[in-house]
Amino acid sequence: METCSEHLAHSQHLHRLDARVLELEDDSKELSRFTERITVLIDKYDEKLDDHDTRLAALEAVPSKRWETTVNYALTALLGAAAGFIFSQLGY
Repeated sequence: METCSEHLAHSQHLHRLDARVLELEDDSKELSRFTERITVLIDKYDEKLDDHDTRLAALEAVPSKRWETTVNYALTALLGAAAGFIFSQLGY
């Protein structure tokens, strides 16, 4: 049985459309895999960033703690000297 040229053209067009759909499905799957990998990388980056924030906060706190310790020692020495001076003036 012969097929008419119009039916043959439609059949060929449908075949090309099926091939394009399969290609687009493959592309969609590849994009999904790529998106998953990017998501994993972003999660790892976020974890690293949080770790860096914690470490940076700890490093920034060190000079402040040193300064606070130095001031405490200076005040203790100053108060001790003042108390010693006062006791020496009172005759103790």
